[in-house]
Amino acid sequence: MKRIVCLLICVCSYFQLFSQGVDFKQITLKEALEQAKAQGKMVFMDCYTTWCGPCKMMTEEVFPQKEAGDFFNAHFVNVKFDMEKGEGPELGKRFNVNVYPTFLIIEQDGSIRHRFIGNTKEKVFIKRVKEGLDENTALKPLATKYNAGNREKDLLFQYAKNLIDLKDPSASNVVKDLFNVTTDKEKTSEEYWFIFKDEKICTQNSDVWKYLHEHRKEFYKTIGVKKVDSRIAAKLNHEMQTTISGENTKMNKKRLVEIGKEIKALDLATEKSLLASLAITKAAFTGDTGKLLSTCEKKLGQVQNGNQSTL
Repeated sequence: MKRIVCLLICVCSYFQLFSQGVDFKQITLKEALEQAKAQGKMVFMDCYTTWCGPCKMMTEEVFPQKEAGDFFNAHFVNVKFDMEKGEGPELGKRFNVNVYPTFLIIEQDGSIRHRFIGNTKEKVFIKRVKEGLDENTALKPLATKYNAGNREKDLLFQYAKNLIDLKDPSASNVVKDLFNVTTDKEKTSEEYWFIFKDEKICTQNSDVWKYLHEHRKEFYKTIGVKKVDSRIAAKLNHEMQTTISGENTKMNKKRLVEIGKEIKALDLATEKSLLASLAITKAAFTGDTGKLLSTCEKKLGQVQNGNQSTL
């Protein structure tokens, strides 16, 4: 009897805990918008798929928490849709959802006020959603002000951050505007590093990449030599690593020679590590296993720790 009572208590505790979390309504988006209008709220939408690991993490670890429930249930009509079933595919096309999880804050008229992607811990997640309620950080108000010609530094900084987080191609134009109103001290600060570490913005030979290369000594002081040099050499490292793994089918002897010249021209503090990686890449390219093993014995110890495991 005691065991049954204990089991019932555990079950009740579980459902009590779950009920304190985010209350996702089993309704259509149209119904959610109607409820939001009647209650003076906005709609929060979780766009997920059943195979998405980060989506499961949010469902199991974040949404059931009391703090999340208190916040979301007070501010939103909450809905979640599998992007591959039911209403999901249509909504995915309508709102251009192609990364999972994607989270949307939708105004009562059905327009997107704010969006962001990726899983995170509860407190950080709530902070990101609160940014979607703030006129100074939400995507829609920022876009409206930017499109009206506003080029204030704070607005450009926040707008660029939002667009880069979303991997939006238009981020490069906003970054260009931002660079027009910022000093070298600001650009080389840790606060602005998110621009330079983004692979879609800081592509090789872009103006952002050239700036990073030309001002690397200032970046060394604020970001650190290892991070800066790794970022500058990221494309070369990627080429070499994919050649070793066999993914890079376009590699040839001429390109291997060019990589060596590029490494020398960059004159980075990590040059020795890069040249060691290149030697291993060349050995792998020959297809001679014996040569590859002997080259690894000589050169692997010279490769930066971050790339050793990959090689």
